Amino acid sequence: MADVDTLIAKYQGKIKHQLGQAAGQPEAEAAKVTYSREYQAFRKQFMPANLNIYEQLCQISGQILKLKLKPEKEKEYQEAVSIAHLNITPAGAYSFAILTSILTIFLLGSLAFFITGGLFFTFFFFLCGVIIIAPLQRIPMFIASQFRMRASNQMVQCIFYVVTYMRHTSNLELAVDFASERLMPPLSLDLKKVLWNVETGEFDTVK
Repeated sequence: MADVDTLIAKYQGKIKHQLGQAAGQPEAEAAKVTYSREYQAFRKQFMPANLNIYEQLCQISGQILKLKLKPEKEKEYQEAVSIAHLNITPAGAYSFAILTSILTIFLLGSLAFFITGGLFFTFFFFLCGVIIIAPLQRIPMFIASQFRMRASNQMVQCIFYVVTYMRHTSNLELAVDFASERLMPPLSLDLKKVLWNVETGEFDTVK
């Protein structure tokens, strides 16, 4: 308990310093943050280069193959895309899987036929193109699952930051912002997304 009290006192001191508040100074004097710009910049910085490439390929595929998904499948994709903070559409992710399979079958299959003059490698690439459809379609779900596991490991620390801030200043929005600045990704990215959703009107309040 002594260690917890020491940590709380330490962060309460930091909170007072960062807010620039004297003991009786009103909370309204605290600086306001533009969460939308901050979230977008942080997302771009955090997302690995291979995911940025994947996003671009999905966007291109969505423009080439304009597919329409069933409502239940689109809902599943959209949930995974939101959790993983991917800048893609469900249709784009699905189109990427189909288009990659088609290119594998026709381009590599045709190239193998012209080089070898036989059908063995052509048939081999046909099988490869068919087999890779399923795993390519599950890429957003796989990425979302990885985000979930990594974020769950940070939850206790997140609650500590929020509670510590709330003990000093009873403002949930500022407490979430305080936690997002101190946590590492991916949970920090989730918290910034919460603030971004409020600022852009998707939700009325942080709560």
